[in-house]
Amino acid sequence: MKKTIPAIVLAALCFFFSNVSNAQTIQITGVITDQQGQTLSDATIQIVNQNIKTKSNKDGTFTITTTRSEGILKISYLGYKSKEVHFIGTQLKRLSILLEENKDVFKEVEINAGYYTVKEKERTGSISRITAETIEKQPVNNVLSAMAGRMAGVNIEQYSGINGGAFKVEIRGRNSLRNSSDDNGNQPLYLIDGVPYPATSLTSTNLNVEGISGVSSPLNYINPGDIESIEVLKDADATSIYGSRGANGVILIKTKRPKAGKSRLDLNYNTGISRVSSKLELLNTQQYLLMRNEAFKNDGASPVSTDYDINNVWDKDAYTDWQEQLIGGVAKSSNIQFSVNGGNELTQFSFRSNYSKFGTVTPGNFSDRKGSGSLAVHHNSIDGKLKMSFSANYLNDKNELPRQDLTQFIKLPPNAPALTDTLGNLNWALNSEGASTFSNPLAATKQPYLGKTNNFISQVSLDYEVLNGLKLIGRFGYTKIHLREQSLTPISSMAPSIFATGAHTISSSQIETWIVEPQLSFKRKIGDGDLNVLLGGTFQSDAQNAEGIFGFGYTDDLLLKSIDAAPGKYANSTSSEYKYNAIFGRVNYNYKSTYMINLTGRRDGSSRFGPGKQYANFGAIGMAWIFTNANFIRQNLPFLSFGKLRGSYGITGSDQISNYGYLQTYSATQPYQDGTGLFPTRIANPDYSWETNKKLEVAIDLGFMGDKIILNAGYYRNRSSNQLVGYTLPDIVGFSSIQYNLPATVQNSGWEFELNTTNIRKSSFSWKSAITLTIPKNRLLSYPNIEGSTYVNIFTVGESLYTPKTLNFLGVNPNSGLYFFEDLNNNNNDVEQIDRSTANKSLASHWYGGLQNSLTYRNFSLDLFFQFVNKTSRYPFAGTFSTPGTIGNQPIEVMNRWQHIGDKADIQKFSQAYTPGGADTKAFYRYYSNSFINASFIRIKNLALSWNAPSPLVKKMNVGSLRLYIQGQNLVTITKYPGDPEVDNMLSLPSLRTITAGIQIGI
Repeated sequence: MKKTIPAIVLAALCFFFSNVSNAQTIQITGVITDQQGQTLSDATIQIVNQNIKTKSNKDGTFTITTTRSEGILKISYLGYKSKEVHFIGTQLKRLSILLEENKDVFKEVEINAGYYTVKEKERTGSISRITAETIEKQPVNNVLSAMAGRMAGVNIEQYSGINGGAFKVEIRGRNSLRNSSDDNGNQPLYLIDGVPYPATSLTSTNLNVEGISGVSSPLNYINPGDIESIEVLKDADATSIYGSRGANGVILIKTKRPKAGKSRLDLNYNTGISRVSSKLELLNTQQYLLMRNEAFKNDGASPVSTDYDINNVWDKDAYTDWQEQLIGGVAKSSNIQFSVNGGNELTQFSFRSNYSKFGTVTPGNFSDRKGSGSLAVHHNSIDGKLKMSFSANYLNDKNELPRQDLTQFIKLPPNAPALTDTLGNLNWALNSEGASTFSNPLAATKQPYLGKTNNFISQVSLDYEVLNGLKLIGRFGYTKIHLREQSLTPISSMAPSIFATGAHTISSSQIETWIVEPQLSFKRKIGDGDLNVLLGGTFQSDAQNAEGIFGFGYTDDLLLKSIDAAPGKYANSTSSEYKYNAIFGRVNYNYKSTYMINLTGRRDGSSRFGPGKQYANFGAIGMAWIFTNANFIRQNLPFLSFGKLRGSYGITGSDQISNYGYLQTYSATQPYQDGTGLFPTRIANPDYSWETNKKLEVAIDLGFMGDKIILNAGYYRNRSSNQLVGYTLPDIVGFSSIQYNLPATVQNSGWEFELNTTNIRKSSFSWKSAITLTIPKNRLLSYPNIEGSTYVNIFTVGESLYTPKTLNFLGVNPNSGLYFFEDLNNNNNDVEQIDRSTANKSLASHWYGGLQNSLTYRNFSLDLFFQFVNKTSRYPFAGTFSTPGTIGNQPIEVMNRWQHIGDKADIQKFSQAYTPGGADTKAFYRYYSNSFINASFIRIKNLALSWNAPSPLVKKMNVGSLRLYIQGQNLVTITKYPGDPEVDNMLSLPSLRTITAGIQIGI
């Protein structure tokens, strides 16, 4: 396969360019304006019956070429009526084209549904969309950040503010009992130009050879500037054509395509700074020492030799703000992008290149550097029957960020020693015996990490019109992501010890995917309607492997970079392969552009199931009625410019489990004496089968006042059953779990709203708004005999999967000063697992959405986006900070503690031990039912201000366009939550506040 694909690509490119017509070309120029005389940029100019298009420049001018001496130009622009202009080559002159405002704005927008496109007004499924215009206004290096809050039913949360960190993506809720971090059980399907793309991080070996890759998102390796649009498919009608792969929704990413016209060069450069968006209020030295001394007094104990913070080993008057010291820096970034686009009616091409560098807020000179390039070519035969396209995207990432998040060290005592000595060396604050008195956080910055990632995505498509309305289609795709990591642990980065030795670890992991999809498309007008039929097949293969070597025992840092010089070595490797085949079909009938019915079906085959279980059928029906086409509606409701009822029902499935789960597997032992052996690592179960997801939706789309107000509202209900999970086994079996189908059914339901308004549209000023709102509800609908399962202490039938079972917290006992909990089993013993009851709050978003305002005044434009989330989180300090009173700093809230008999307090009395009164209060504190907090927030997620140079200045500078801009991300957050409400782990880096400024020039 590796030899075949380049050969195909080379042959395709040769064929593209060999068929370019040598006929004389005619150049047509013109300018496009509206009724007020304002020029219109980015209007589409197309020559009718030819696949040749271009866009107008910032000053409204355009140039388009053709080999035909006569034809018709079609000019279209969103919000304006399309116009056709006849041209004759012998009479050409500069054209002045005036467009009239069109009140039917949104109806003609074409939506990418994956295997087909559909007009917004005629779609039967639920599809949300953002375009390059939205993405380009946000200073992000992962497109998921640009999507957050902008799509109804799509919940995106950032796990960490670290550059390259991971995201949680849920489309209409959590379907599986498995956690999102377990595997792909709740992950959507990602497709880039139709080619499957991994949803989770690359698999590492068990050697712990991972820096940021351990928590990374593969979409970090896609340049946001290369993306044309993103469509998210949500309901059964939209997703069932993808079968089992679409159970959790589908995210379609379309990269930028070439456009015909005069060759155009575009340069875009920006630079910016980032800082953490929030900090915690922790104890100062005086408060901290008060806490520690009070803890010893409460326990009737005295400090020992290792209590360095209060036994006079450390300076009791010293104070360091560890947040400022460790994560209070400024991360600098720079980004430059270059693109060229052009071509004629037969062949179009585009090339894009990007280089970016992102720093870090931690001490030291660390960076993540990326370079990318993409090439796209499109060709039409002279007779218009054959269409061919090729695209390739390559990105190289060199990540040298610290392999540890230094945020975890902000709980150091405020009087801990300085991190470096006067010479800049790591300070270990040795005691009289020569042992270190604390763990120096900067040690992680002295342990070099290098992660190199290469990401290659390519696709070739062929369309041939055999007969009028009948097309043969071929889609071919190939993806390869390769990550190589190196991690060094010098002796100089560790506390002094006679046993200290260095270590060197290297690993390599990759995912390689190819896909072939032959298709047959048929279109025919039947009666007063249009029939569209699509038949196709899918052949897909995913191969993953990872290997690593751990070298240890180095006694000299000079030898550390040589793995061969390691006195001891340990190696490990894993590999797996996944094969997927399917046939699919779609039948769509559109009667008088009023009644639409859409039938889709797919038969899937997966290598993840055993014999007799490998195939399953999925399908859906979607219907829509544009009721405003009826005369009685138009006559009686003149204010209603558009109205459509739509609904869908269908079944999708899921095979998102690990490979070979139905087989008993073995692994090799480490060499012993002169040989190696095998040991079992998985127990077989050939009887489990497909997880299924039944989806129902009803929705209404409305347009008012000539579509100046557009409202989409819908209700959905998804039921996921036959749950694929790892069923826990008793220890005596020798295996921790077995792949299994649980009889549980999980239901996700909710309401989704999208409102778009055109508030003002004048010749020199316009104002548009958009708002999304999602009100989700998750529930474990049924689980027969849950009492006899291992999930009895985790889930409750009738409650949300996000609602934990916890201890029923009764507060702080005013007599003892300790937390106390309800003894549900009345055994008068310390509380136990069986004393847990279902909490009354769900640890999830109760509703979420966003508000976008876009304003333009002459050459200025301003975009302002608010993200809002109403949610509940665990009390942020439970499970992250140690028991109040032990060594280590605490949030200021702990000062509201119990001190005397009769006190009413939120925090139990200070204790320097983990088990005051014989109870592990740290664990109980995490699980009591009152350990929840309102983590709702409103955030100015994005602000973008830009200025387009006026036409006279552009002409004087002899350029096609000039734009200056400033952009901000995560600017202001309004919340009662004590930290970052999105990154709710107090010891993870908060999201970063970013401001960039840039310039864009078109030539």
